[in-house]
Amino acid sequence: MTQAAPLVEVWRGPFLESVHLGHAVICDGTGQIVNAWGDPDTVVLPRVRPR
Repeated sequence: MTQAAPLVEVWRGPFLESVHLGHAVICDGTGQIVNAWGDPDTVVLPRVRPR
């Protein structure tokens, strides 16, 4: 299994404050994977923060 990949870096001036890891996939119109970061078979449950 592939580990999560670094997707976002947060910088505060010249200092790297944090790195956010995750899994992401781009698919074409037929559902075939075009590109992937991390493990494309990992199930993720995205959450939306209520307003």
